[in-house]
Amino acid sequence: MWAFDKGFLEVPEEVSNIAEICYLGGPIKHAVALNKSGQIIGWHIYSGKINKSLLPDFTGKAVSLRGRGEAAAAQLENGSWLAWGNDTELIQEINSLSPAVDISFFNGSGTYYLYWIEPADEPAVEKVR
Repeated sequence: MWAFDKGFLEVPEEVSNIAEICYLGGPIKHAVALNKSGQIIGWHIYSGKINKSLLPDFTGKAVSLRGRGEAAAAQLENGSWLAWGNDTELIQEINSLSPAVDISFFNGSGTYYLYWIEPADEPAVEKVR
């Protein structure tokens, strides 16, 4: 795994069958991965230790994973998104989306950008705080 500020980092042995992986910055440098079974795993990137407290509490399977800055989001089987991290407003916006095909976001310096694709024939919407 590549971390912008540290170069290549080892992925813990317990993390296997990875489908997607995201490096998250901020005060708690960690990574989250989605395995092919739909399970999300989080770990501290410097110690390599798995840490469930870095993840949201949910049951079921995730089908997609996005992460950037100090936030991450998982798309659930029903198409909804579940976000977590250190940006309360961004997380609330993502969690309030109706099912979205895909999302992209960036947060930092008190501003966030959130883009999403709705399943209908409507254009993507941009929200800027």
